[in-house]
Amino acid sequence: MAQARLNVQDGGTLSGVGTIGATQITQGGIIAPGNDGAIGTLTVNQNLTMARGTLFRAKGNGQSSGTTITDGGKTYSGLNSDRIQAAGNVSLNGRMVNFNVARRTVLKARNAYTILEATGSLSGQFDRLESNISEQYLFLKPSLFMRATSLVSSLMAAASALPRSAARKTESRSAAHWINCLKPTRLRSL
Repeated sequence: MAQARLNVQDGGTLSGVGTIGATQITQGGIIAPGNDGAIGTLTVNQNLTMARGTLFRAKGNGQSSGTTITDGGKTYSGLNSDRIQAAGNVSLNGRMVNFNVARRTVLKARNAYTILEATGSLSGQFDRLESNISEQYLFLKPSLFMRATSLVSSLMAAASALPRSAARKTESRSAAHWINCLKPTRLRSL
């Protein structure tokens, strides 16, 4: 499979870990590195092309990857996630990245996940990011950014996640700021 050329058609899903050859995901196709419940890397030995209307699905956890990511003067702490490692060029024209974390994952602002890395060039973009992070964390806003050879899902403080009426009040904005500064802890049920 390391040299096999793959073409994922409409309705098809390429998922798992291991090494494959040049890969093209056509409209309606899905690529999902990793396995159910386990973080993993899918290595593409050559070029990866994602056509318009494709989906990139990945998941992350709260464990440190031991890396830091710097972009636009901001430094992020890297966390473990599913990832695609491409040995060639990557062309992204996809519809959406779907990135999720398990419930009760401890996250904070300025955490980030590198979900794709290319040895060659990285071009294009996705239309949008869909994630369960905003549902679980009122004050975190996930986003995507591209670096020269990687695609990163990052978390920033999201005061805009507050209801409009609350966000207008100085006390609410201040509370949001201090909540984001707290050291993450897990709450126990009584």
